Amino acid sequence: MRVVEMRVGRRAFGETLGAMREWMDRVGAGSVKFESESDSNGLIVIRLEFGAPEMGFAFCRDWQIETIDAAPVAA
Repeated sequence: MRVVEMRVGRRAFGETLGAMREWMDRVGAGSVKFESESDSNGLIVIRLEFGAPEMGFAFCRDWQIETIDAAPVAA
């Protein structure tokens, strides 16, 4: 699993980014491409593209995320 997508509220965005960075550093996630955008419901969509597929699976497990996209993020 290379690409993971999650949605967070605007108020939680900064705190979520910090927690994600801590997780990535702690597990040695390696190369991660990050994108974000607002959706039509006012939530922020965060897309992470992991260089190592097993890190995407680990992220989903540790963050209890079910929304997963198997396609790579467009450059």
